[in-house]
Amino acid sequence: KFSHKMVLKVGSSVLARLYEKEGWYAGVITGVEKEEYKIVFIDGVTVKKIKLENIRSWDRPKEQEWHRRNKIITNKFTKRRPEGHALNRGVEQLDPETREVLSRWPNPRRAQEAFPWISNTMDIILCCRGHFKQAGGYAWRFVESRTKLDTHDVAELLAQNARIQIQKNNPKRKPSKSHDLYEKYKYATTVREMINLGGRRADIAYDITHGWITFEDPELNRRFSRTYTGAATTSDTTTAAHHAASEDDNDDAASS
Repeated sequence: KFSHKMVLKVGSSVLARLYEKEGWYAGVITGVEKEEYKIVFIDGVTVKKIKLENIRSWDRPKEQEWHRRNKIITNKFTKRRPEGHALNRGVEQLDPETREVLSRWPNPRRAQEAFPWISNTMDIILCCRGHFKQAGGYAWRFVESRTKLDTHDVAELLAQNARIQIQKNNPKRKPSKSHDLYEKYKYATTVREMINLGGRRADIAYDITHGWITFEDPELNRRFSRTYTGAATTSDTTTAAHHAASEDDNDDAASS
């Protein structure tokens, strides 16, 4: 349906076309500038400067009951996927032009949940493997986590009050205690300030391991940085293993 009173905003599901007499394609608005819209279509293609007359509102179908029932849900009480499985591997969201790292996510499913216009987690995985150039308007790649920091590493960082930079895009599962705490300490500039804002020692180790905290000191970044693995060319079970611990495990570690 088209109406000049139609309210379109970032995140709205729409049908759009590039030119008059073309077919309509489903997508999501990701940007607005001077009555021209940036839209990411379901197939991952991003188009800028689409005019209002080429956009229609769209009631996106709800997920079918069968798909909800058959979703694979894992937590600390269920059997985990094999190490190296694509759904367990960390991913980085990249600017498709500059290749700058925009955000890091513990696994593709968590990344997909943050971008409603990416309809399938496999789009991100296939992009990481090199089959797609983009997914949801971004480039993606797998990353591997370093060995988890131990208590001596955290004590060393606190002793020298290392200066840090924390990813502002909250990657923790919502709702959870870890998500709420992250919102409180994500503007900290040193590890001690992070503790004062509600962060826990376990959060320091966990967030550095997953690449959400980096250091201003190049030497510390070298010691604790994540390693880029590139597009996977072999099966997931033969690639280097990465197992993202759940926030529940992180909460348990902090309380122990």
